[in-house]
Amino acid sequence: MLFNAQKLPTKTATSSPKGAKTFQAAMEVKNAFHKKQDEIEKVICKLTEGTVLRYVTEGQWSMVELIKYAVLQTGEPCEVYLTSWALSEDAVETLFALHQKGLITGLYCVFDYKIRDNKAKPLQFLSSFATYSLTKIHAKVSVILGKTVGYSIHSSANLTANDRIETGTIFCNYELALQDQTWITKLLKN
Repeated sequence: MLFNAQKLPTKTATSSPKGAKTFQAAMEVKNAFHKKQDEIEKVICKLTEGTVLRYVTEGQWSMVELIKYAVLQTGEPCEVYLTSWALSEDAVETLFALHQKGLITGLYCVFDYKIRDNKAKPLQFLSSFATYSLTKIHAKVSVILGKTVGYSIHSSANLTANDRIETGTIFCNYELALQDQTWITKLLKN
């Protein structure tokens, strides 16, 4: 559930020194999330079938935050297909939360084989709720497929948090999303 942190009672936050710090930290995280979603919305606006959107992040959001935004834009549960050269624990936690809420009904990922050695912990966590395979890959593609909506995002960004400038293109086209799903699915089977 989304809410405005400014409208929360301040009395709860000051009830105990330890509780106040925890509450304040939680609000900072919530505010940071809303700020990033607001930044995405300024650049991306509403995703509408048939549109092609090019974007530059200016270091304001990560790929997983854009995936979350796209999943929420569908308004329906989705399957998500991802390819990436790198992966962070934060990205896996965000995908897990979307899966737990029923917003992502299936998660299918193809990563570069070096992740097995470099990012074993996030990969192990991911394996508890997603299907993945490893190969030699540098492509960064995210496919979000609902029953009636499909997006395909081609990006320079990996599934990591960074403050670098990244760019990409969002194709709001169900048929194109199915085409990307097809080649990603073939990699999953190999």
